[in-house]
Amino acid sequence: EVKPIRSIKAHASNISGMSWSSSDSSPSKLITGSWDHSLKVWDIERADCILALNGSRVVTAISRSFNSDVVATAHPDCA
Repeated sequence: EVKPIRSIKAHASNISGMSWSSSDSSPSKLITGSWDHSLKVWDIERADCILALNGSRVVTAISRSFNSDVVATAHPDCA
């Protein structure tokens, strides 16, 4: 049976995407995007949110560059 090692609840709505940090200097970082319009960076070892960015639209997808700290987010057009 598979059981979660850790559960972190800090978004006000469903998570729409996540991406692990690929940096050797910070392998325990996780980036999450949510329907609550926020993007958060987590220190998984401490179970702590180390950065929270709030936007004006739902985050529908996220992706992180493999060779830098650049994160791209996608949002509905709302046109």
